[in-house]
Amino acid sequence: MENLNSVREASQKFEKFLIEMLGENYNSYLFRYKAICKIEEYAKNNPEIKVVHCDDDVFASSILVLIPHPTRGITVKFIPQCTEIQNTFFLYYRSYEKFIKTLNEMKYVYEEKKDEN
Repeated sequence: MENLNSVREASQKFEKFLIEMLGENYNSYLFRYKAICKIEEYAKNNPEIKVVHCDDDVFASSILVLIPHPTRGITVKFIPQCTEIQNTFFLYYRSYEKFIKTLNEMKYVYEEKKDEN
């Protein structure tokens, strides 16, 4: 199981990265290829942040960013490439498999909660 303090730090560090990259209202700007590239580069250097590829409403390559949080679980942010609408994504079979595999790898986030029940 991951250290919960490091998981909390990963979540906070990623949010700080988004604010530095896009400003305080970063959710309004989480789309386009440039944002996708910067987030993928960030995730390469911060392995607790996971990226899964998907498509947006116009079937352009987009990403799902999975961020562990020690008390809430896993936050999933959808970053579309060609639309500002962040509510629909499409998974081809390979992306579906990667998404499920990544969720299973991040199951450690829930281990403490499981112990409490």
